Amino acid sequence: MSAALISNWTILSATIALTLSTFLAVIKLTGSSHPDRFAKISLALTGLATAFLVVAVFARGIAAGRAPWGNMYEYAIAGTLAVLVVYLILAIKNDLSGIAVFILMPVLLSLGLAQTVLYIPVADLVPALESGWLVIHVSAAIIAGGGFSLGFAFAVGQLLASRKNSKLATRLPSSEQLELLSYRVTAWGFAVWTFSVLAGAIWAENAWGR
Repeated sequence: MSAALISNWTILSATIALTLSTFLAVIKLTGSSHPDRFAKISLALTGLATAFLVVAVFARGIAAGRAPWGNMYEYAIAGTLAVLVVYLILAIKNDLSGIAVFILMPVLLSLGLAQTVLYIPVADLVPALESGWLVIHVSAAIIAGGGFSLGFAFAVGQLLASRKNSKLATRLPSSEQLELLSYRVTAWGFAVWTFSVLAGAIWAENAWGR
């Protein structure tokens, strides 16, 4: 089996795992007799999907013989991986099960669009992209995007959690916790994105002379 085929199959496997994880996260959020059990299974499936995506991204890079983010399809796959990795890191010390659905649904949508709309077979880079700055600039943008995506999800959750008379608010993390998490990941993403913009400007000057 070729590396490109392995990448495609593991992305599909990640999509299936994330679909199940999102479904369980919805059940947990909307109310169930065993919310903790659903939350733990959902988190485990998210970890499994993340592992599949790690394999998929590396396999795509092996198949292409370069950094696996040379087009929008590859960028979308790597971007969803960044979101999930940051989410899992934060979930180690924070109970994010109540907000998980707001994170997993956009990731699942991105994976679906990547496979149905953005997908292209492995191909060589255009000349302007054949540079070491591809790794530096785009990887920084992907990492920052992961932080910004989480910051957005936390901000949406914070707005919902601040509605004291809502039943949904009682199932979410506290408004204060979500506001703090949103601030932290957004501030961190801003610093990484600033570096990405600077690296992109240097790359553009090297590639096009301006």
